Amino acid sequence: MPSWVKVTRSTRSAAGTSIRPATAARKSSSLPEAMRRCAASLPVAVLVDGVLVGVFAFSTAPSAGSMADISRIYLMSDFPVEPCDYQRLSKLVLYAVLSKEAKLLAERVARRRVRTILTTAYSKFPSSMKYRDMFKLHSRRENPTKNAAWGANIDLETNTYYQRPYQLNYLAEAGQWTLDDGLAKWKKKHGKRAPGKPAIKGDE
Repeated sequence: MPSWVKVTRSTRSAAGTSIRPATAARKSSSLPEAMRRCAASLPVAVLVDGVLVGVFAFSTAPSAGSMADISRIYLMSDFPVEPCDYQRLSKLVLYAVLSKEAKLLAERVARRRVRTILTTAYSKFPSSMKYRDMFKLHSRRENPTKNAAWGANIDLETNTYYQRPYQLNYLAEAGQWTLDDGLAKWKKKHGKRAPGKPAIKGDE
């Protein structure tokens, strides 16, 4: 497990899947290189049988999108570990995001009911395959990075992520399944791996 993760408490399922709220000595370490650095209200490690498979982070900070509905929380980041022989490991992280256990943790931090989860993606295309079938497209617009105040420090000549033409907001209902059920759904739909590679325990 990376040195920046400090486990504070965990929510564990019978199958060994768990999500663990974690504090970060350097929160920027929990974000892919291309993304802007910012502090998360709740960074969460996703583990299967004790193995770190990904991270996601919620923010309770007020924003135009998240505060349009007081029962909404913002998913500021979600990503799997890399490299990996599971091509759809990012989907497993999303199954954890939409779990009942994640909903409970979000409500503890937000100190209010959480019914929906909003997130933002930048894409070359009008929709994102990553969030397809799990989140619904909430809004689509031209990428505002070059004209927005928050984009002033982003080098658009070298940062290909923020060069993408579309800004997509996705929305989903929180607490759709348990961690056990989410893992089972992911294994059924996306659990194939490259031949000869070790499986997540119980995948055979």
